[in-house]
Amino acid sequence: MSLPRMAFVLNAVLALAGTAAVASLDELHQSFLPNRTGIPSDVLLDCSGAVVILLLYLALRSLGPSRRFDRD
Repeated sequence: MSLPRMAFVLNAVLALAGTAAVASLDELHQSFLPNRTGIPSDVLLDCSGAVVILLLYLALRSLGPSRRFDRD
């Protein structure tokens, strides 16, 4: 994790906020292109993908006794 000694929840919130910001800026950029459209539902799709990845991480983290992913 990029910010050491921080709780997983805070890191997850930062990851989701970053995903939402980048996805929003990408959709804004696409709205100015003549052959593309900026659709707000694409931001939701990107954020949903981020949530799935975070849930997969939690599942993998809870399965094994190994704490190799943790830096807390």
